[in-house]
Amino acid sequence: MVFYERIERMKRSYLLLAVFVSSMHIVALAAMNLPMVKITVDPSVRLYQGMEKGPMNADWFYSGIPPHREANELQQKLKWQEAAREYDRVKDQYLKFYTKDGINGDLYEITREEIEYTKNMARLNLAACLMAQRQPSEHWASFDALLNIPPQKRISQRMIETGHLEHKIVLVRTDNINMKDVFRFMESAILLKKRTDCYIVLSVPYFIKKNLAGMKTVYNFGLIGENEQQPVTDYETHVVGLLGHLLLFPHETSPESVILTPSEMAIVRISQMIDPALARDRRLAVVFIGNADQITLIGGKRLAQNSSKYGINIDIRSFFGLLRKYSDLALAVKNDKNIKEVIEEEVGWYGASVKNKKYTEDEKIDGIIALASLMNSREKIFAFGVDNDSTNVFIRGLTWQAQRRMALIVANGSKTTGEYDPCMEGEGNLYTHMISNCRVYKCETPEYQAAVIERAYQDMTTDAHHVIQ
Repeated sequence: MVFYERIERMKRSYLLLAVFVSSMHIVALAAMNLPMVKITVDPSVRLYQGMEKGPMNADWFYSGIPPHREANELQQKLKWQEAAREYDRVKDQYLKFYTKDGINGDLYEITREEIEYTKNMARLNLAACLMAQRQPSEHWASFDALLNIPPQKRISQRMIETGHLEHKIVLVRTDNINMKDVFRFMESAILLKKRTDCYIVLSVPYFIKKNLAGMKTVYNFGLIGENEQQPVTDYETHVVGLLGHLLLFPHETSPESVILTPSEMAIVRISQMIDPALARDRRLAVVFIGNADQITLIGGKRLAQNSSKYGINIDIRSFFGLLRKYSDLALAVKNDKNIKEVIEEEVGWYGASVKNKKYTEDEKIDGIIALASLMNSREKIFAFGVDNDSTNVFIRGLTWQAQRRMALIVANGSKTTGEYDPCMEGEGNLYTHMISNCRVYKCETPEYQAAVIERAYQDMTTDAHHVIQ
């Protein structure tokens, strides 16, 4: 699509001014012998592809369509402040006309649905850039609009502030996002309950329902699986949209206490896997190395955009020097699909010591939460992880103190070619995670992983309770 080339030509002939103002002016300019262009209104022709993906639309983010192209490019380069300013400047702008048939094609008028969509996507990405700067943003509320929640069912800041939601039933959704964001932002539902005294019905992936039984009891929530028939409620929102409705700072999404509960079966299963190493007075480091899959972040940005060139995963070879230096250390390695390999000891989980055993999604999540629960009481367990689904589930299963024995590794933290989630941003190369009490370690390039991992291990073993400001 080369519609912007067409637009530039029209600018030079003053025709763009005509079509952006009104069709009446086109007639007036026609009398001045300027070229005429046919304007077509066809709802079946779309300027923006992938709108059915809602807020997770990479097609929109990488389309190169003005006026949001520059802001998207700035965000891709991790220039959060500049991107936020540009999104703020153009968030209400849109390209009114475009051509789908090349430079000489007829012009099509953008639909009202597309106008609202691109404006809301710009607002959502503005919120993401502000989060990278540890700031709140009302624009997270655009998430609800991008899910096509009917306007009459949406909540608002005013409803929260005036007490309108008291005793109302509110469905809080967790769909259309990565699993890591479900666990990151679930606390927003609890905060809505506390601030409004509404009755929450939390809709979650079916395979984590049993692990949220404690939260259901403590906060008197309704709990329903996404695959089950959704109840009739007064209002509807999303855990991400609540970041805007409640105007939450990132750190406010960190729970006051652990709200995830593993099953007894998972506790027994994981204990049997890790106890052989711990029984010999050894330390155990659990590593979430990630996987090679490319994911789409909220707002459409891909991570990693070019996984073949950069990548976001931990290279397991970075731990070899650590194992040689510390003879009392055993390493259990985990990625999001299956155990990759277990080094030094035959100690692992999700089938490391049970060959070829397959686990269901709920058993996998249950196992992660069980391991976190065991780590809370066993100070010789340490953890390293990339910012993926498993890592974020694990973090939410850890107490505030145990999170100091968890190191988040940004495998490629370069300010020029780095790739990481806005939630992983911070000042310098070592800081406390904005939505937990874990340390974050940035590698300037992937080649620095070994040195960074050794430093992280030394920090966790010598000063596990120190809070970095």
